Amino acid sequence: MLALVGALAALAVHSLVARLAFIGALGVSALGYVGWVWPEGRAMPRFVALPTYAAAALVAGMHAWIRVATGKLAPTWEPTRRGAAAPPA
Repeated sequence: MLALVGALAALAVHSLVARLAFIGALGVSALGYVGWVWPEGRAMPRFVALPTYAAAALVAGMHAWIRVATGKLAPTWEPTRRGAAAPPA
C-alpha cells in the first residue's frame, strides 16, 4: 500500500488523474487507520469498516508471506472428525 501511495505521489506532480487517485488512496488509508484504532465496544460505520477490512487483509497476507519466506511451517486445514449428518426431515 505504501508503494502504491509513493508511486502515485511521484506521478501526481504531472497528472491530474494520478493526483485524484493519490488523494483517494490517502483518504482510504486514513479510514483504514481510523478503523484499526476504533474502540472495541463501539459500532463501526460501514464506510470505515470496509477500508479497515481491506487493511487487515493486506496485513494478514504480508504476515503469511513473511512466514513462508522465513521457512516457518504454514498450518494446513483438516476437516473436523464428526459423525455422519442426519438426513433432512
